[in-house]
Amino acid sequence: MEEQVTVSSNYQVVIPKKIRRELGIRVGQKISVKQRDKKIVFDVESVIDKYAGSIEPSCWGEDPVTTIRKWRDEDRG
Repeated sequence: MEEQVTVSSNYQVVIPKKIRRELGIRVGQKISVKQRDKKIVFDVESVIDKYAGSIEPSCWGEDPVTTIRKWRDEDRG
């Protein structure tokens, strides 16, 4: 999918709503930005993918999703 966006005077762009929905992008979520040749590539990484494989099951506590959300919120702080 390709859509055109406008760069603001602060060099900001808005990710179109359809793309945000399809990728599950949320406010405050971190997204990697890479340059490939003359293109800008945004890489949306799931928080669960980022953390889930790197911790021991005993660290999860009652609810793994709650634990991951706490870590995500700490990353934002």
